[in-house]
Amino acid sequence: MPGQKLSDHWTHLFPAVAAAYDFCLEVEKELMGQQSSIITATDTKALEKKLVNIRILGYLLMYVPTNAAREHIAKTILTDKDGGFDTLINRGAFYDQLLLRTCKFPPSHNSL
Repeated sequence: MPGQKLSDHWTHLFPAVAAAYDFCLEVEKELMGQQSSIITATDTKALEKKLVNIRILGYLLMYVPTNAAREHIAKTILTDKDGGFDTLINRGAFYDQLLLRTCKFPPSHNSL
């Protein structure tokens, strides 16, 4: 499966941020459990994209540069909790398309 799995041991001083991360982790584990029931390549791709979207949210909580941004992301995740897993997956897709894909990252330089 794509990307690095979210850490089971990450926590945060702010309870809302920790709760939002735990919800992302819960959704990721649920999705990982669906791997054994996948039959087609199309289903595999769809599951991979869902995992990427959830992991984006988890990693944003871990690495976003300010506490204000982290709290905002946590608040949106917890708001989405009432809508279920698909709502959260869509939130990850939102950040993927409108935040991450618009950033230009420098090419990696491998100098030996």
